[in-house]
Amino acid sequence: MRLHPVLISGLAAVLLLSGCSAPPEPKPETTQTAAPSASATPTPAPAVEPEAAFDVTCDDVTAELRELVGETEASVQERLSLWGAPGWYPGPAQYMFQRPGGIACSSDGGDEAGWEITIIPGARLAVDGLVEHGYTDNLTSCDGGICHITAREGDVLVSGSIRGASLSAADTARVDAATLRLAVRASESQREVEMQESELAGTTCLQLLRPEELSQAWGIHAELQIGLEFGGWGVPAHIYEVIDEAPLCYYSSAAGDYEADPYLTITGLPGGAWAFDLIEGRTPVDVPGADAAMSGTDDMLPKGRPYLDLLVGSDWIRLTTYEAGEGSRDLTAIAPQIVEYLSKGRPAPQ
Repeated sequence: MRLHPVLISGLAAVLLLSGCSAPPEPKPETTQTAAPSASATPTPAPAVEPEAAFDVTCDDVTAELRELVGETEASVQERLSLWGAPGWYPGPAQYMFQRPGGIACSSDGGDEAGWEITIIPGARLAVDGLVEHGYTDNLTSCDGGICHITAREGDVLVSGSIRGASLSAADTARVDAATLRLAVRASESQREVEMQESELAGTTCLQLLRPEELSQAWGIHAELQIGLEFGGWGVPAHIYEVIDEAPLCYYSSAAGDYEADPYLTITGLPGGAWAFDLIEGRTPVDVPGADAAMSGTDDMLPKGRPYLDLLVGSDWIRLTTYEAGEGSRDLTAIAPQIVEYLSKGRPAPQ
């Protein structure tokens, strides 16, 4: 079975800061979600990367891609690439595929060359979700220097893209064959794995940080937009929201308006303590109650976006704002509310 996006590519959908069509009106968030236990949190066990649900590794993926596009100058990373990525990818979301037992492999050589391949268990549920959001059955396709890939074997789903100046429709058959080989190998070795426990999974944006709390802390008027309500869907969006149950909270001057002033995005990786220290170039900061806190600047805007990474128990949360330099807002002023929720709990407003 193959899937082809008829809306927006899942690898570049849901850009929080740009778009050419008006987003749908956001729906009020009213779902009651159980708060974490108010009892003292025990000392967490050492963070361990989630076990893959099959024996295929990024080395195997790299070998197949080498046969297709040759060697690339860029190194292979076991995470999602930021080439053409939406604004919520940097940090926690780049490791989202590992939580349910999948893998993510990428080699980013810029516009001219590069690739990204993900493999996940639970293909049936993923396919159902994708079809529900506008995908139809089709073959892997190559054209104009890029191949879009989706392939299923049993309960394993392989998806991704390959970039190369020479890629054309004539390459579709051999790319499809290589993709299917990976899917078959993963399916033949598939096993049951358990997702790590997390207080963050299933948490609502209103539980983490209410708009009025942000407004008061920063002296602004903030409204909340649930990130994926901007539209667009794909395999990463399905994994992040449905499988990982991770938060994507976007606060701006006017919810549902692409032209509104952006203030803050909250993303996270439930059970993501294992990946927290994989990010380089950060500075330790003090946030009361957090097991660790690191500040840095990403590469998503010309001047970058300041962010604050929080480690609370087994969970990794990132707060990202949109003004760098002297105009940047104090993320440590709002972090304690989020730490408080994850460590003590508070109910979602009705």
